[in-house]
Amino acid sequence: MPYTIIIPARYSSKRLPGKPLRLIGDIPMIQHVWNRASESRASRIVIATDDSRIYDTCISFGAECQMTSSDHTSGSDRIMEVCRACELLDSEVVVNLQGDEPFMSPLLIDQLVENKESHAEFGVATMCEEIIDPDLLTEPSVVKVSFDSEGKALLFSRISDPMHSAGVLGYKHLGIYAYSVAILKKFVSWPIAKEEKKLSLEQLRFMSNGVNIHVGLTQYQTGIGVDTASDLQHANKLLEEE
Repeated sequence: MPYTIIIPARYSSKRLPGKPLRLIGDIPMIQHVWNRASESRASRIVIATDDSRIYDTCISFGAECQMTSSDHTSGSDRIMEVCRACELLDSEVVVNLQGDEPFMSPLLIDQLVENKESHAEFGVATMCEEIIDPDLLTEPSVVKVSFDSEGKALLFSRISDPMHSAGVLGYKHLGIYAYSVAILKKFVSWPIAKEEKKLSLEQLRFMSNGVNIHVGLTQYQTGIGVDTASDLQHANKLLEEE
């Protein structure tokens, strides 16, 4: 299945300003994300930003980049602007890959799209991994997900998940999504859901509007998302180990 990866990357971040341009090793984080995406089977990769510094950096390493409005309230709105600018058809599949995931496996990205293709009855596909470290269960920055035997998402939470399978600590949600342009158009037209606003979890808007989310379980490398200065230090350490 042909698909397009769109990577939202904004400069402003309360916890780590200028996050996409922070160096991991000797290259910016956004380039790491783009490099990983480039190893997937995506037919097109577009970085979406509202900042000229990010735009110029992306162009310098050969990426396709689109300038977007600075007024968007979510990455999904930014992605929708790019879909319109690129004149993507409603039927085309888009992957929302966050610009702060420098270690996301390209194999996981392809697995996500395969899950979307094989579960056409679901409006959205996403991924999770098994939680091994019990300390993550009480970490609010780690989003937990539970799902039924068909992979249908039942609950997204920032606290310990009471619905996980027997013998498993829980499942960490990986904030990567695949959906059609048509579903994304609906998403951005809906008002922000109550639980979405409370927990700062965009995916709850899909569920509150009756769109089922398929959750795939992966064994592929995801590394860490970079949200703080401490995460950035950890990311540099991981790169050195690689």
